[in-house]
Amino acid sequence: MLPALEGKPAELWAKSIVCALAPAALLYTLGLRAYLMLYTLGWRQRAQLPSCVVSIGNMTSGGTGKTGLTIALGRALLAGGYRVAVLSRGYRSRSERSVTTVSTSSGLVADVQDAGDEPYLIAQSLPGATVIVGKDRRQTGRLAIEIAKPDVVLLDDGMQYYQLHRDVEIVLLSASRPFGNGRALPAGVLREPVDHIKRASCVVVTGQDDELRSADLSRVPRSMPTTRARYVTRGLMDVRNGGTVPLSALVGQRVGTLCGLGDPESFERTVAGLGAQIVHSVRLSDHVAPSRSQLEDMQVHGKRDGLTAIVISAKDAVKLPEPSGFLPIWALDAELVVDDMAMLLGLIDRAVRSRHP
Repeated sequence: MLPALEGKPAELWAKSIVCALAPAALLYTLGLRAYLMLYTLGWRQRAQLPSCVVSIGNMTSGGTGKTGLTIALGRALLAGGYRVAVLSRGYRSRSERSVTTVSTSSGLVADVQDAGDEPYLIAQSLPGATVIVGKDRRQTGRLAIEIAKPDVVLLDDGMQYYQLHRDVEIVLLSASRPFGNGRALPAGVLREPVDHIKRASCVVVTGQDDELRSADLSRVPRSMPTTRARYVTRGLMDVRNGGTVPLSALVGQRVGTLCGLGDPESFERTVAGLGAQIVHSVRLSDHVAPSRSQLEDMQVHGKRDGLTAIVISAKDAVKLPEPSGFLPIWALDAELVVDDMAMLLGLIDRAVRSRHP
């Protein structure tokens, strides 16, 4: 079914279901346009924060690298001397319906269960930044201003949070399926109609090098500032002892993979591209924590199939239960590298200066 939603070759039955869902997608699109028209006409008002707000979001469901870009951009801003706060919803966290401060400039102040996997990973990766979780970004934004007085507020997965004004709108597109089959949910993967790409300040296309070379960006306006980004693997971390493992340890080895990501195929391609042979793989829904029984089951498969290790993502590592068994568990340490980070920083710097001339 997913290939049909993403515009890839699919079975006839899957294409038929997509066609049957087209009326629902039309209603979804019309409803969204009507809702946004309320803001255009001034009948609804967007809240404004005194700091520069930068939205990092996407137009499709599934993974496009939002967390990776939030971390990469946060690091670059902190290195440039900016005070940075990150607002995240904290999907599947204990505090999704309340407000939790995950970290301040002094360090972490919440655990992964209260924070959620992505905000916790962001907070771990951005020492010195303030990370706050809550469904209402207006409320968390005001709290961030109160406790951190940031120069820049990064709105993680913010494109569809229409209630808060943003100064810079960064939209990520997956190189392998920029707009899916071109249809909105539920007949496609689009959260918004294709023409809403015009709301973006700039576009970041993410994927592996071969996908980036062949990406169809014909629907992106020619005048839109656009850059590319890809995940670069830096190493492996032994989850049991926190030690580093060289990437060469994967070459020629039989491994199992386990991940709860929006784009598990990309993770598995990365592991295979490092020279490993994936014998057994477990894909969890995005944000779902691996269970102890799943880890034990993988250990059983490991003994039967002659596995060398279990490889997981960094996002899964922060919520992993205490590992047991004979197989080592290695977390892939990958960093999103942006071709033209200077362009993104330039947009933000101009927005900051316009707020405080």
